[in-house]
Amino acid sequence: MSDGKISAPVSGPSVPVQTLHDVFGTLLVGTWVNCMMFMLEVVLIVRYFERFSSDRLWIRVLVVSMFVIDIAGTCAFCALGYTVRFTICLHLFRN
Repeated sequence: MSDGKISAPVSGPSVPVQTLHDVFGTLLVGTWVNCMMFMLEVVLIVRYFERFSSDRLWIRVLVVSMFVIDIAGTCAFCALGYTVRFTICLHLFRN
């Protein structure tokens, strides 16, 4: 029977510690991929409105609203990438 206490295992697999460069690099690559996908979305939306301008109004409104939401997400992701990579990194190297 257990007495209700939680104990850590005595030995287990070692977990590699990520360095800050790994985290920053992943964020930078993710930001770059997000921007590339955003440009693809812009091209596809322009083509959509050129080819299917006679679609129902609710479909066009849905496409535009999804585009506006993605603009906000891309701006937030790029701002996060800039803030983490440059502001925090430069602050760490100054000290």
